[in-house]
Amino acid sequence: MADQQLALLARSRPAYAVDAVMHPASKLTLLAGFGMATLLASVSLAAFVMVVACSTAWFVSGSPSVQRYFDQQHLSQDRRARLAKRQAKLVSAGVEPSGLVELAALVDLIEDSDGGWTYRRFQLDDLVERYVGVAIAHQRCLQAMAATDRSLLLRSLAATPPSSSPETSRCRRQLLERRIATWDRTALQATRFEDELASITDLVRLLAQRAACPDGLVDGDLVEWRLAELDAEDAALHQLSAGDHDSDADADAEDDRSEAA
Repeated sequence: MADQQLALLARSRPAYAVDAVMHPASKLTLLAGFGMATLLASVSLAAFVMVVACSTAWFVSGSPSVQRYFDQQHLSQDRRARLAKRQAKLVSAGVEPSGLVELAALVDLIEDSDGGWTYRRFQLDDLVERYVGVAIAHQRCLQAMAATDRSLLLRSLAATPPSSSPETSRCRRQLLERRIATWDRTALQATRFEDELASITDLVRLLAQRAACPDGLVDGDLVEWRLAELDAEDAALHQLSAGDHDSDADADAEDDRSEAA
């Protein structure tokens, strides 16, 4: 996936021009031009329309917004292709793909939240691929367990004579014991696979929660220093107002003393 993203970043302008030409609007323009040329029996008109369409595509391909649009289109196509391929693997193995669909949607949300930084850091595409492999292995364990009735093996083992019996009975008893042991190991492995699937899902859900509410946007200092500036301004205005009041009081007292004299 990292290679695919690097390929998107390295796309040249001619590649974007090809995307613009292959866009449905350009195809419609070309179709209209050829239709008009057919009606008017004019090859030159068709060539003119083609030149105009290609020139317009080349012009708009230099726009950053157009390039972002086509990059997003290619990224969406790659996502759908990978999801379809992985779903096909699960379905062929008899696994319900609903868990994969949820996981893929969360991974896409995480990738879009910060430009793919978290996606690349935690190698989420590899993690989803691991989820598919573990899910298939888990299903095979379940199928192997379902194909063997452990309780029947236990009853057969109980009905088999002990090892002191003839060689044929001792051999069959050993085979039954090994089949039971293999069933137990398969059950243990299935439990481990199930735990790993749950762990992968919980990790992706955690990253999706963090992406939905990032911690880096919270900065109380941005507000606190502004409040401090307001407090300092209010204090200065209060001191200035108090100084003016004291000056007025001193002037009034001086006038009173003058009149008394």
